[in-house]
Formats: sequence, structure tokens, C-alpha cells
Amino acid sequence: MTGYGQVSAYLAKALHKLGHEVHYDFVTGVNEDILDWFAKREFEHTPETIYLWVRPPHYVKGDDFNSQHINVFFTMHESETFEGWKSDWPQLLNKCNAVITPTEWNKRIFAENGVTIPVYVVPLAVNSKIFHGLKTRQFSILSVHEALGKDGSRENWMDSMKAYLETFYDRNYNDVIYWIKSWKADIPRFHSEVVKFIGEKGLDLSKLPRYQVLELDLLPQGMSNLYGKAWLFLKNANREGWSLPLHEAMACRTRILATRLPPFQEFAYAPLIDYFEPGNQEHLKKRLWLQFKHWRKWKAHVNSFHPDRVAEKLEAALLEVLDAQRR
Repeated sequence: MTGYGQVSAYLAKALHKLGHEVHYDFVTGVNEDILDWFAKREFEHTPETIYLWVRPPHYVKGDDFNSQHINVFFTMHESETFEGWKSDWPQLLNKCNAVITPTEWNKRIFAENGVTIPVYVVPLAVNSKIFHGLKTRQFSILSVHEALGKDGSRENWMDSMKAYLETFYDRNYNDVIYWIKSWKADIPRFHSEVVKFIGEKGLDLSKLPRYQVLELDLLPQGMSNLYGKAWLFLKNANREGWSLPLHEAMACRTRILATRLPPFQEFAYAPLIDYFEPGNQEHLKKRLWLQFKHWRKWKAHVNSFHPDRVAEKLEAALLEVLDAQRR
């Protein structure tokens, strides 16, 4: 399916969900299988029927274009001038009632090149249920612990667990999870310490955030996949010489929250790494929460381009065009 075909398909479906009667006409490059539930081609024209052309404006010169209709083009342009076969685009668009374009830049370029009809900005959509990526699907934290549950471990494993439980307790976030990859571990003692902490704090088990201990013997590719799923790699060490997992996480472009130890401060790529003070639980909780807020802001930004949200903006623009014709 062409780019214009994809745009027209999701806009048609989204407008239909908003309660509009949508009739979809076939054009080259559109897979009709995904649109077979639309009424096609034959429909009753009314004075308030809007013809939304999701295609380049040179189709204004085609036999299907009727200047007596309410015509709105959803189109875009990639340069600041209209040359060659595109030289007449501004004049063609001016034969319509409005133009919708995905960016403010396009709107400015249209106006600077002589487009005088109303220009609305409606961004392109991305279905985040399909294009989510594993890191944006949920706020997933990963720690890799040798000697989990044992005294003398280089990892402050219980401090990490306490900070996680307290930070996300009673917040009802189903999209938050903490994975703890372990080896040479004392799992019964780890769970015993967690239960003890929950009892001391009087925490309601039904209000605890999700966590999972992963006792898996993973090959390098399996570890890479695990890093790839995690939004944040938490390294809460009390001492360390170099930390291979920290390097692995960074290679997988996983964000890192680490204790401010000298070996860790030699990591040069600052945008991926954040620090908290060793032994400072409140500082760790604060940085965890800031990482979560960053993730939610990113997820909200992605979801703002969902077809349903984009269709609402498109609907508002089309209703303005229709109101102008009624006056």
C-alpha cells in the first residue's frame, strides 16, 4: 500500500468510528481487503458531502474532480518551492475549499507559494498498538544480580527492591514491572526478605507493583533480547570494578540508572545514563520516579499520533470547512 493509501485507510476507519458515514473510493495502491466493510463508490450526494482527497493536488485536473462539491485535499510537499510537474500545485489547491497538511512547515510553505484557501494542520498517525517497540510498551526495569539474596553481594539487591516497592506502591500501574535476572542466588532468602519488608511496612499485597525473578541461563542473544525489552537498567552496586552488564545494557540502548561510583562515571554517553548517590534510598526513589515520568511523557507523545486522536483533529477541521459553506 502506498503512503497516501495508508493515510486514507486509517483516516477513513477512524472517521467511521467517530460516527461519520464514510464512502471509500478505490485508487491505485490501496488494499481493498482492509476496507471491505465500507460502502464504496455509490452513495447519495448531499450539499454537506465532503470530498476528502488524500493525494497530490494535480488530481484536481482529473475527470473525477467536480468544483461544485466541497473538496478538501490532504496532501504534503517536501521542498520550499513548487517546480516542474508541481509548479501549478498552489493554483490547483486554490480551486478547493481547504487543504489539510501534516506539519506547520507545510502550512507555511503553502501560504508562501500562493495558497490562499484555509490550511489546517493534522499530523500523520501511527497505530501505537502495532508500532510500539518493546521499550515503550511498559515501564520495565531490569537488574542483573550475582548472589541475589546473599550477604556480601556487590549488588544492593534489597535496597533496590525496597525503593521499587515504595516508589510504585498503591499507584495501580499495570504497565510497570521489575525484572531481576539472577545467578548464584539464594532465592528463598530473597523472597523471605521481601515478605519481611512488606510485613514491617504493612503493605497491602494487592497494591504492590509487579516484579519477577528470572532464574534463566541465557545465551548472549537471549540477554540482548532481555535488555531490548527493558526501558531502564538499574545498577545499584556498593562496589564494582567494571560491570559487564552495564556495558551490555548501553550497547542495547537501554537507559541506565546507576550508583555514582567512579567506574560508572567514566561512561561517556550521558543521555543514556543517570546516577543516584550510593546508599541514598530517597535519591534512588526520586530518580526512579523521574525515569518513569520521562517514559510516560514519551508514551503519551507517541499515543497522541494514534489514528483516533488524529481523526478528531481532522474532524474538527472538516467541520470548520462545512460551517464556512453553510454561511
